[in-house]
Amino acid sequence: MPDLASIVAANVRGERSRRRWRQKDLADALGWSQATVSDVEAGKRAVNVADLPLLCHALGITLADLFRGADSQDMAWMGMQ
Repeated sequence: MPDLASIVAANVRGERSRRRWRQKDLADALGWSQATVSDVEAGKRAVNVADLPLLCHALGITLADLFRGADSQDMAWMGMQ
């Protein structure tokens, strides 16, 4: 089972692609650099917990959507189940 950082990375990449946004488009919506978005999507950089609501808002998704595919035990530990 992939770790939470990998799941978030894949979900960010998938949601961005689904909207047909470039990494630069998401970066502009977040006030981040394109390099930061690239690193997040590649799993090289974890998203700060404080930035999760901003990321969800920019992508128009819920926190549950962002963690879609996570192990149910991880979700229970986070109080999301």
